[in-house]
Amino acid sequence: MKPSFTVHRTPSFRVLGDDQLDQIHLSVLEVLERTGIVVQHEEAAQLLKKAGCRFDGSLARYPGKLVERCIDSAPSRIIMYDRNKQPAMHLESTRIHFGMGSDTVYAYDPETGEMKKSEARDVANAARVADACPNIDYLMSLGIVHDVSQTVNDLVQFQQMAENSTKPICFTAHHRRNLQAIIDMASAVAGSLEALQAAPFIIHYSEPNSPLMLTEPALDKLLLCSELSIPLLFTPGSMTGGTAPATRAGALVISVAESLAGLVVHQLKNPGAPIIPGGNSMVMDLMTTICSYGAPEFHLVIAGYSELFHRYRLPVWGFAGCSDSHLLDEQAAIEATFSIMMNAMAGTNLIHDVGYLSSGLTGSCELIAMSDEIIGMVKRMLRGIPVDEETLATDVIHRVGPGGHFLMDDHTLRHMHSEFWRPGLLNRDPLEIWQNKGARPLRERLNERVREILAQPGAEPLPKEASELMARIIEEVRKRAG
Repeated sequence: MKPSFTVHRTPSFRVLGDDQLDQIHLSVLEVLERTGIVVQHEEAAQLLKKAGCRFDGSLARYPGKLVERCIDSAPSRIIMYDRNKQPAMHLESTRIHFGMGSDTVYAYDPETGEMKKSEARDVANAARVADACPNIDYLMSLGIVHDVSQTVNDLVQFQQMAENSTKPICFTAHHRRNLQAIIDMASAVAGSLEALQAAPFIIHYSEPNSPLMLTEPALDKLLLCSELSIPLLFTPGSMTGGTAPATRAGALVISVAESLAGLVVHQLKNPGAPIIPGGNSMVMDLMTTICSYGAPEFHLVIAGYSELFHRYRLPVWGFAGCSDSHLLDEQAAIEATFSIMMNAMAGTNLIHDVGYLSSGLTGSCELIAMSDEIIGMVKRMLRGIPVDEETLATDVIHRVGPGGHFLMDDHTLRHMHSEFWRPGLLNRDPLEIWQNKGARPLRERLNERVREILAQPGAEPLPKEASELMARIIEEVRKRAG
């Protein structure tokens, strides 16, 4: 017995104390009840009025007790599956999962190195690279498809992800009609809507408008996901100093209020339906007006969101593996590493934007591969230092004794694979061997790895009927849109 013994199984990290979290929560409730949220949707407004919200035109004021009741109504655990119906992600507590970002305008071509407008092939390439990376847990499109009709490019992005990876998919949709079409496509992959609901492999991404507005398109999609119990990610996209206060605490308050305003509507429609709230208070650089993905304040506030939503016992959204750099260079490596480490130590559940360059404008398959390596290293750090009789190894030390060595000891052989993380792309060759191999920098090795992945057979193909049905759905939507 060790009555005063403290066990740290993983590195400890917090940015907010319990009293600070209490203050933020009470401030969120004050904003929702005193300032209110504009609700631009008739069905959502009727749900809120029936639940006790006060309306002044389209401005809704939420009672604090209603907000807290809906927080308790939302599930604290969401299990996501792959398209083979195997559990792939447990969105709960402080379990971390990493995925790419969505909808970049440009992409780097792995073959030519050219930056160009992203196309369907770029979405497919990113999906194949992510499918081959063991530390990338789910997909986003990492590109807006420009080489098909813009009325169906969101459907094509989903099609390319579903056909080139078995991993879970987080996707965007232009509006409710296209969201319904994508759910139909996912149902074709799963076998039926009921099979998709039983083992969901999709999460829809939607967001309110900052500051403090729930628009009709966003609520249209939110209500459909709630009705069908399709997992929904609902998080604002504010800019500190622009559409959110410049202070970290103020940014937390307004963004959490926006996210919870949608959560309340979602839970009133279908209590217990799966939803992942979160916050996104991008740092607007007041000198250049860009939204900075590499700013330390951005990842500090994401850690704050994580701590608050952990307190609510809700899954939470995060950002990592991204950079403001326009190239895969030292800046990209620095910013990707710090963002991955911060989000992982904060225990953020669904961490996206792996592969983002140019502050979210450009997708890079090489950055996906590099981030996969960084995530593996960070996960090893988060395992911490177990301390027990086996790991303290006092008997081993006594057996080897002064002047001996541990190289061939059974204890070393037992732990050589579990104790030591081995890089796949980072260099550990001695100087002479590295020189004999061509003295190539990391960016060349990353490009070579991406091209190797793309040259190999990808994920197991979808059944022919599912692929054909997805193609028919896309064509029907295209024809209806004219």
